[in-house]
Amino acid sequence: SRQIRTGPAGDGYAAARLATLVCAGDANPTPLSLPIKRTQDPSSTPIDMRSLTVDNMRGIVFDETDNDFRVNNHVFVGSRIDTRVPFGTTERWKITNATGELHVFHIHQTDFQVVAVNGVEQPFTRHLDTASVPAFGSIEVIIPFTNPCVIGKFVYHCHILCHEDGGMMASIEVFDPAAPVTTSAVDPTNTHDTVPAANPRAIGGPFELTDSSNDTKSQDDFRGLTLLTFGYTRCVGACPRTIASYRAVHELLASDTTPLAYAFVSVDTARDDATALAQYERDAGVALIAMRGSREETESVARTFGAAYQPQPPQQDGSYRVKHSTDIYLVGSGGRIIERFDLTTDPALIAQAVKRHANAVPHRTARVATADEGGAR
Repeated sequence: SRQIRTGPAGDGYAAARLATLVCAGDANPTPLSLPIKRTQDPSSTPIDMRSLTVDNMRGIVFDETDNDFRVNNHVFVGSRIDTRVPFGTTERWKITNATGELHVFHIHQTDFQVVAVNGVEQPFTRHLDTASVPAFGSIEVIIPFTNPCVIGKFVYHCHILCHEDGGMMASIEVFDPAAPVTTSAVDPTNTHDTVPAANPRAIGGPFELTDSSNDTKSQDDFRGLTLLTFGYTRCVGACPRTIASYRAVHELLASDTTPLAYAFVSVDTARDDATALAQYERDAGVALIAMRGSREETESVARTFGAAYQPQPPQQDGSYRVKHSTDIYLVGSGGRIIERFDLTTDPALIAQAVKRHANAVPHRTARVATADEGGAR
């Protein structure tokens, strides 16, 4: 096999000889005969699936922690159905790799066609059931759920065995729309480590924080439009999905002249120092501006944007999690919130909102939120 590196955070493998084929014995005097004629069913000829009508679009995120591998922040549980699809439909899935190492998307029971890699359209060559998803990248596939053999429950997962065994697998059920629903929803206990926004009516406003170079950043340093969110660099659930959405929006706007900044405010005042923020920016895959503040400064900017966060009790090893709200804010002049999106918003809708507001950024100065409208709880 050839030498391979599976990404900046992945494994490396040296070139190696896997096997040696040894031919021995006398030659066979009677040559093997092959069929001269071969009949082929014309209906089995692969078609370009882009000619199919897409009934639904779906986002899938492969991510991981120090301890496990996940699909949409869920570790595999065999009794849970993660995805339900009506039989007879065709879907377009965007599979995003939110990690720094290679993952390989594989689905049982049906084939698909890769139509885009990292936002670049791909020519039709063949149908697949397995495709690589590059580190910090994405693929888009069209999947027809139209063959009767797909009705029932099966799985999709990363085809790297240790990732699959580590939890990067999900259950799918293709159901007959005429039949009653017999399965339960996704396990509500296996969700993102989040809390609701403290004030969903907050309008944003002035702020002053410190960036990864220890320089002061305020609302006046952001010209035009900005996407802004709250989180922390050790987050293994919501934040990787948010950064993946940032990358997707960036790809969607790549051919557009709309200026857009991508901002991240840490709510982990104890651990997210300048070094941690700088590494987070390098790993983001987009021109991220990561900022931090003192406890008081962080609480103030969280109140301004109506965000919430809750540091959790430390574990025996001293580590801890921070539950936090996950809104993505589209921010204009003066730090004012123009529009807000939740964690599951399709990046295409965010990109459309950016374009819509690009020539109409308001310049009204927002008020400063009161002490009971956000921040740490």
